[in-house]
Amino acid sequence: MPENFKLYQNYPNPFNPSTRIRYQLATSGHVTLTIFNLAGQGIATLVDEFQSAGMKPVTWDGLDEQGR
Repeated sequence: MPENFKLYQNYPNPFNPSTRIRYQLATSGHVTLTIFNLAGQGIATLVDEFQSAGMKPVTWDGLDEQGR
């Protein structure tokens, strides 16, 4: 287990139409996972909740919060 958290490379990369993102939490806590564009703007929040420790997967469909 990592001391804090570990974010793994998304797969597949490049992706079409979706990609899977895995991360590992050493302890339980509130998790926020946000996708940012190259301009540094948050475009999609994939996770915003309390989670227990362990390996977690999330799938992103490449769309922003407005479905674009």
